[in-house]
Amino acid sequence: MKYLIFTIYLLDYLTGFSQKDTTLYGFIDSATYKEVELPALPGGGEETWKRFLQKNLHYPSSAKKQHIEGKVVLYFTVYADWTTGDYKIVNSLSADLDNEAIRLASTFPLWVPAVKDGQHVNFRRSLEIEFPFRNK
Repeated sequence: MKYLIFTIYLLDYLTGFSQKDTTLYGFIDSATYKEVELPALPGGGEETWKRFLQKNLHYPSSAKKQHIEGKVVLYFTVYADWTTGDYKIVNSLSADLDNEAIRLASTFPLWVPAVKDGQHVNFRRSLEIEFPFRNK
């Protein structure tokens, strides 16, 4: 019994030294950075992103019926090869609004990767998408 308790204690102690960062993003693997010289940005800048949202944001009818409004916050990775993935909702309003936020982020035509030491790198970024309720 002593050995079992000691083994459990030892395993618990050793797992405390893992290299996962769970404080901000849930996890960041060894190929994804938090600190870079230039963060990942929408191609064309923030104005292009805002125009894209105005043109492409579709307010789900279920959310309209329930008068749900607010911000969906998500994290996702912009990879060094200019693709995106690993979407995670961290502030949810409803499943339909969450899905719409992921759809918008994933269909934006160009996310520019972050730069670290002069090289494109994987970068975990956050994104807030506002869903204002408008009764039309």
